[in-house]
Amino acid sequence: MKRDLLTKPFARELIKERAGPHGIRVRYVDVHTVIQRLNEGSDDWSFEIVKHEILDAEVIVLGRLTLDGVTKSAFGGSPISIGSDG
Repeated sequence: MKRDLLTKPFARELIKERAGPHGIRVRYVDVHTVIQRLNEGSDDWSFEIVKHEILDAEVIVLGRLTLDGVTKSAFGGSPISIGSDG
């Protein structure tokens, strides 16, 4: 594992911003950029969605990342958006 590469901050131009709930701005890094960093930093990593639940207006997901034998889990969620075409 290349810990120095994995813990290195992302370049400013890779950090994006979008509208979040309640008028706040949310900063994030695209998933392909994160995958690239993981591939460069380790030959032994995996990610899986352990569980997901679709509620009335929201999706909740439990994800698990394993890197060099260390596993971390976290919940995430997102409102369901319905476009003009349904």
